[in-house]
Order: sequence, then structure tokens, then C-alpha cells
Amino acid sequence: IDSRGRARMVDVGDKPSTRRHATASGRLLMAAETRARVLEGRTPKGTVAYIRPKADWVARGEEPAEPAAIVAPHYKADARLRTTPKIAGDLFMELATSSVNYDRFAARGFEGVGKLVAGIRGIELHYSALDDAVEAAEALIR
Repeated sequence: IDSRGRARMVDVGDKPSTRRHATASGRLLMAAETRARVLEGRTPKGTVAYIRPKADWVARGEEPAEPAAIVAPHYKADARLRTTPKIAGDLFMELATSSVNYDRFAARGFEGVGKLVAGIRGIELHYSALDDAVEAAEALIR
């Protein structure tokens, strides 16, 4: 926390790993019209959704896992559901440019993103209906 009481990012890369548990809560404030649009499914960028994690996902949360694929979702109203392969270089650039802390970690960030995309499937998923996108993404990693 800085002198004005605002949270700030810090580099914790050189600290030893420790096990911690955190609980967070929040409150979402929005205009009545926005709430109505969300509840009625009338948002300009598609369905606003929260996917509740399955109990076994939570129970296995401490297990290390290797990613099966990196899926880059692209929403467009009335889009036909389709998937296309994404080559490693393009996948690297999309991750690097959309990662909040990538530039802060410089060489380590570059190497980390490079290791992540090496040898993994990159997939673009174009969709207009969230349920169809979730089903397609799950099918891709089975």
C-alpha cells in the first residue's frame, strides 16, 4: 500500500514460496439499466456469466497441472462457432500483450511466456453463445 493508501504492484519473484490462504469478497455497483440488461441477456458483448467451479476442481486446487491448451476466445454477435489453430509466435504475442505484469518481469516474463507456449496447442475460439463456447473448449481438452 502506498502513501495514499492505494494498492501497488511489487516484484515478489525472488522470495521463497509459502503456502497461504486468502478469502476475498466484493460488491458490484451498476446502474439499474445495466443490471436489467445483464439479467435479460441484452448486453452488447454477449452473456455476462459466472461459472461456479465444480467441487472436485476446488478439492484438487493444490495439485500441479500442465495446461492442455491455451484458448483465445473471441466473441462476436451472431458469429458461427469455430476453432482455428494459433501458431506459437502469435500465441506468444497475444499473451505478452495482454498480460498485466509481463513488462514488469522483463527477461523472466519473456522466458516464462516462451516456455508456456512452447509445445502447447494454441486455439482461437470464435463464438456468439457462451454455452456453446464452454462446450467447445471442454471438448478441445478432452
